[in-house]
Amino acid sequence: MNSNPGPRVLLLEDDPLAAWTGRRILEQMGCQVSDADCCQAAEEAWLANPFDLIIADHRLPDGFGVELIARMRAVGRTTPVICLTAESEVISEPERARLQISAVVSKPIHLETLRGAVAQSTAAPARAPVVPVARRTIGHYDLYPCPPSLSLADLEPLRHTTGRQNWIALDLSTTTQLAPGVLPLLLEMAAALQRSGGRLCLAGVTPALAPALQDQGLARQVDILPDLESLDSLSRQPTSPCERAALMESIVL
Repeated sequence: MNSNPGPRVLLLEDDPLAAWTGRRILEQMGCQVSDADCCQAAEEAWLANPFDLIIADHRLPDGFGVELIARMRAVGRTTPVICLTAESEVISEPERARLQISAVVSKPIHLETLRGAVAQSTAAPARAPVVPVARRTIGHYDLYPCPPSLSLADLEPLRHTTGRQNWIALDLSTTTQLAPGVLPLLLEMAAALQRSGGRLCLAGVTPALAPALQDQGLARQVDILPDLESLDSLSRQPTSPCERAALMESIVL
């Protein structure tokens, strides 16, 4: 059984040959196709079933495809629609925009044209990037809460905030575990922030978590604090403890 079925498509077409051609093209694309040959049958279908796409002929025995689309939009249905017509000019650009018609495909149906229109109409919208929200600001630092088990997925959104906010503190007061790969990513974030004149600080580090951070040598690149209140005084210092330690090491070497 296919665990990832294709788009559910309602094909509204009264011409048997055009309906057969359209169905074959859609099924070759992996679509699940339902048929209707008039506006009434199509309306009953979309009222009873969720579809990912509706492909509607323009001229039908009991009306026009755009009339059906208008009724759909009037009740709040936002399903993408492709119109099929031998008279593409009868569906004006303002009408396409008003009815949110994804594409108008001329008849006779051309395989690649319909394939492209379907792919574009059923494509998932791009996901907006996740923008983390700071719990509060202490001194120059924006403080971001971290979960009990800190993973790479938790840090990924923060990784892309470095261009907007250069002083980042992670609140690890409830964190007891670090997933594999977290420490190298923290070092990468710290280096990126330092290059842009910022800092990364791990605040509220518990005694249980501190040895894991110290053993990996993270303290040479990242400031580690046992509490949150010290962030204010740390932000007023011209150089941070880890910056001073790195400077001393460079002098000794």
